Amino acid sequence: MESLPFVFIQGLGRPDIPAKINLLEIPFYAAGLYWLVQTYGINGAAAAWVLRGTVDSVLFIYFAHRLQKGPFRELSKVQMVPAVSVDQ
Repeated sequence: MESLPFVFIQGLGRPDIPAKINLLEIPFYAAGLYWLVQTYGINGAAAAWVLRGTVDSVLFIYFAHRLQKGPFRELSKVQMVPAVSVDQ
């Protein structure tokens, strides 16, 4: 969980933001995990974890960008392209 946006937000003195994000996603993660494990077994558990990590990353990047100030704000506009590979 020690990603750069997560540490950046913490370093700005806003540990409440990651905590609130994690508290809000717990019920969705738990429900999704239950359904995916019942439906797909261990692969469903892995999918739930990847989805949770993706949501964390996107939200942490969003809030880190919103909190960033100074001349480097424009340089931080990075496009993320999600990549998913599924083996059948």
